Amino acid sequence: MALSKKNPTSQKSWSSLKDLYNQESNLHINDYFNSEKNRLENFTASLNDLHIDFTKNRISKKAFNLLIELCKETDLKENIDNYFNFLHLLLQYFTFCQFNLHFFLHVKGLLQTGQVF
Repeated sequence: MALSKKNPTSQKSWSSLKDLYNQESNLHINDYFNSEKNRLENFTASLNDLHIDFTKNRISKKAFNLLIELCKETDLKENIDNYFNFLHLLLQYFTFCQFNLHFFLHVKGLLQTGQVF
């Protein structure tokens, strides 16, 4: 259940992102809107009543895709899953320990007061 320790800067997509940054760093937000006609569709997300709009961020569709590729190359999804699975197991363990501690303290108190047997 150990997390992957892949260095993002050593991945292929990282060098592609650096190259793309050098190409796009001087662009204005209007340039993105003019060159990407379906920007609203590509840079919004909705889930039930939650709507996220990041169309006004200075990122191109190509840069976004390279970031997704970087996440895949570094196993980000698996790392997140492993991390939260570990936290779930840890919570179960502490809940178990807390229950046992409470139980044994209660029994100890009953034994000391002679209320058992």
